[in-house]
Amino acid sequence: MAGWDLKVGEIKQSYVTDDDIWKALNKFYTHGSKTMSYKFGLLKSLIENLYNVNERLELRFDDLFYSFTQIYWNLVIHHQLWQSNSKNQRSSIQRSLEDFCQYYSIPSEWTFDKLPDYLQNKVIASVKKNGKKYVIGAFYIDTNSFFYEFDLKHEYLKLNLPVYRFLQKHQRMLT
Repeated sequence: MAGWDLKVGEIKQSYVTDDDIWKALNKFYTHGSKTMSYKFGLLKSLIENLYNVNERLELRFDDLFYSFTQIYWNLVIHHQLWQSNSKNQRSSIQRSLEDFCQYYSIPSEWTFDKLPDYLQNKVIASVKKNGKKYVIGAFYIDTNSFFYEFDLKHEYLKLNLPVYRFLQKHQRMLT
């Protein structure tokens, strides 16, 4: 089964070293399958939300996809950067953002933060739907199934403790 098709993922290895994590990230950056930039955006969103995890290191998808949507709104809408390898077909998230903008007559000059809260919530819900489907499991597989566990139905992601500490320690460099 492909990573993007997973509904649930468990941490395959709970004891990992900084070297293991560096190797997984290096493999991701150099050899991971990337037809879009979304896995990079997910990593940045994880880093931005390190302090939003609960005592069990769980992160709600609503928090994660707030950051993710903000990143991609600004890339796709505000800066008009194409998000697919194919020049003939928009990615699902790009299409969702552009269609949303057109439907609500939102000027491309607007950054995500200029949107009223109710519109932010609507666009986050749309992006979260696509992100859950295509990004969470794919990044999980590309990072050797030990960065986090997840459950799409219950909409949470739980970081592996050594990975959480690593991301805190190296967040500036990784960002």
